[in-house]
Amino acid sequence: LLLIFGLWSRGRKGEARWYTAAVLSGWALYALAKFAVHRPRPHVISRLMHGAGGFSYPSGHSMLAPIIFGLGIIVCAAPWPSPALRRAALVLAALFALAIGFSRVYVGVHYPSDVVGGLLLGTAWSSGAATFAHRERLERSGEQLVTVGPQLRRLVAREHVRVETREQRVVD
Repeated sequence: LLLIFGLWSRGRKGEARWYTAAVLSGWALYALAKFAVHRPRPHVISRLMHGAGGFSYPSGHSMLAPIIFGLGIIVCAAPWPSPALRRAALVLAALFALAIGFSRVYVGVHYPSDVVGGLLLGTAWSSGAATFAHRERLERSGEQLVTVGPQLRRLVAREHVRVETREQRVVD
């Protein structure tokens, strides 16, 4: 909520709306996955089972960590001038998500597969949301996004067309 408020108050309302939609839709996917799988929790420490609630797969903490922290870093770091600093912040968010996942297994409220599944679902959802936002931004700016493989990149380079590989745009 603080991130959304901060983005909104800085005039980045579109990013605040996008982040809110991505997180809420990721949370809905998590709830649907729990309902669809119905996997019971492990019973390692019985006193922890009373407050754990619900089913085990996927781990909600593990699934929502890459969505909340990963997308949060992507949104916050977008205006930063240093790509290395943005990557470092994203690596820290990933490490934090992994630590959360480890803690869920450590305290005995999830199986390791619950955590791995949650991390994979959350990362996939985050990647999809970020890709969608990137494509939308390119479409609004009138630029064309082209996926370019190494062979095509070499072929296009021979034809005197400049290729920007970082954002995978082909520009005359």
